[in-house]
Amino acid sequence: SRCNFASWQVIINFVVKNKDKVEFVAKIFKALKFDPCATLKWIVTDMEKLGTQDELSSPKFIVNNLEWKVVFAKRNGMVDVKIECSNPNSFPDWSSKAEVEVTIHNHKGNNIVVKKIGVYSERKPTKSFHIWAHYNSIEKEGFIKYGEVTVEAKINVLESNGTKECLGVPEECFGFDLSKPFTEDDCCPSTKDKDSDESSRCSKKRKSAPPLDDSVVIFSCGEGEANGPVEILVRQSVLTASSTYFASMFSQNWKKAKGLTLNPDTDSVSNNNQSIRLTLTEYSSNVVKTLFDYLAGFPRMLEHVDDFEELADMLRFCDFYGIQKPVAHISHRISTLKLTVKNLAACWRASKVLGSLAKFTDLDTELVFRFYTFVRANFASWQTLVAFFADNYQEEDIGILQSVVKILACKEGDFQYTIKFDERFKMKKISSPLLFSNFLWSIVAGRHPVQGASAAAGGGGHNQNQEEDNFALFVKCSSEQNSDEWKLKLDAELHLHSTDGMTYFGDVKDVMSQKKAMKGYFEFLTMSEFTNPENQCLNEDKIAQFALKIKSIQLIKGSKLSLGVNESIIT
Repeated sequence: SRCNFASWQVIINFVVKNKDKVEFVAKIFKALKFDPCATLKWIVTDMEKLGTQDELSSPKFIVNNLEWKVVFAKRNGMVDVKIECSNPNSFPDWSSKAEVEVTIHNHKGNNIVVKKIGVYSERKPTKSFHIWAHYNSIEKEGFIKYGEVTVEAKINVLESNGTKECLGVPEECFGFDLSKPFTEDDCCPSTKDKDSDESSRCSKKRKSAPPLDDSVVIFSCGEGEANGPVEILVRQSVLTASSTYFASMFSQNWKKAKGLTLNPDTDSVSNNNQSIRLTLTEYSSNVVKTLFDYLAGFPRMLEHVDDFEELADMLRFCDFYGIQKPVAHISHRISTLKLTVKNLAACWRASKVLGSLAKFTDLDTELVFRFYTFVRANFASWQTLVAFFADNYQEEDIGILQSVVKILACKEGDFQYTIKFDERFKMKKISSPLLFSNFLWSIVAGRHPVQGASAAAGGGGHNQNQEEDNFALFVKCSSEQNSDEWKLKLDAELHLHSTDGMTYFGDVKDVMSQKKAMKGYFEFLTMSEFTNPENQCLNEDKIAQFALKIKSIQLIKGSKLSLGVNESIIT
């Protein structure tokens, strides 16, 4: 695994083939990410190549989610041993402090051992161990036996900084607007009309209800939290004015409900200015406190909640207790909360909560689509895949990992891409790529000068007397593998969405490879058709929206199972 998994395509193949053994996969990745110590023993079978080239490198070796390798370097006839560390998916200022012990085995018993502690970085990825020997005397001195040299590197990573969590592709690239301000119109579509009517009816009931003394209600929650249970005080008037459940509770005899139990010392609801104690067993203290602060007139507290799961629990609380006031704001907060690798698992758990609530199915669908798109856009990195599986492995809950495997294994789907058009739009623009069927797919759109009236799918008619700019639209496929190693058959549709709801689309059914990695239309529309306001291809901000709908991908060749490092040279 250490020598063959420095490839996102290899890892995805491995994960998909072992989708029924997610625990096994996660344990391997935990070792690759978290184990700071490992030994690379490299048997150099082609040492004679140093006679004609300056360097000879071992295969990449994963330790602590970084790539390490041993390098034999020749200079002025002398041979030195170096250790090189790389962080292929890193910030420019990454660094790793490590203790490395290098041993050159000598069959005469005179092994050379050198130990060094050093900091590896983007600027200085290589450390020389100054193990010098003249190239022509290596065999005579006992370092070559049967034409082979054995070098061993014991790597102990002491500290690492700057490892990037994902590729960093923002959601805005795919049409998600995370900057829109909250308004009352942002209420969840499936609940807006119904909730407003119900709220109106409830308010009428509360107006006719007899007045209550404004007692203090003490909620005890967060039983399993690190700091123990938390008591939250709320005025009874705040609860009855905002919740049909509590309005009914405090005007009738006590009724037990799921998640709400009576304190053993209190057997009835008190209306004589004495405190009422209630215990909430299914909600965290932050969920309850933020909601009650909102109801008491402090809505800005909601803007400090950046946990998808807690926000979903707030909607669950509102749904159960008939609270309507904060629903629109919470829904908006979920829709505009930025998705990252760190909160991806919380997003997945939040979708499970919302999926169980009939009122919030639209919000659940939106969240699932964002989850899928984020994974497809940001997981084309072996470091990201290793880190995600290692960080999110829990024996009691592997659903998040199984969902990611399902996404990576999927051979169909669609995604959207938006671009801003202006008069300088002379070059084709390429969308951020997304993962489908272990390949990266992009939409390519832009101006294309074509002679004559039409040309499609890589060819077409020509008229030497006329040249017209057309609007071209393509799908592009890319792979980690070399040019002759992959080939597939694609069945897809390219779409251009107009602002009036209509769609221009074209079929793409063709064989793709490294040499023929783009398929589509040189003339999807003429440029005048594309820019004509009557066709509404551009909105008022000069933004066009495209989509790629992949129906099927049939792999002809190129299923990369490993980097091909043989065990015979690595032990």
